[in-house]
Amino acid sequence: RNTFNYLSADMSIRYRMYNANTFGIGINLGLEYNYLLNYNIRSDTFPINMFYPVNAYQDQWEKSNLSIIPSVSFTFDPGTTFEFGFNGSITPVLKAENLIVKDWIWTVRLSQSIPALFRKSDE
Repeated sequence: RNTFNYLSADMSIRYRMYNANTFGIGINLGLEYNYLLNYNIRSDTFPINMFYPVNAYQDQWEKSNLSIIPSVSFTFDPGTTFEFGFNGSITPVLKAENLIVKDWIWTVRLSQSIPALFRKSDE
């Protein structure tokens, strides 16, 4: 198990393609800046190290990196949103003379606005 702790800040814009009272579709595009606070590499006993020397690159992680975050969101009622997206590194998270590592993270998010729940019950 490898653990990386980042301090992250992101900014995004949303374009609503379709917006009705009970349903909406949006396209989102954002940038994320990540600053590496600390990490703990524990995969040194994992069999992959026979083919990929994790420990040889252990101290070469970049302190900061930039990612792009495109996603599509579907809003049901005013406060429930389902979002499917991707977070891909623009700059590497690890860079050595013979190796460049970038993040590719797929995300699925379901969110519920608590104030929207109370507004529905008041109507």
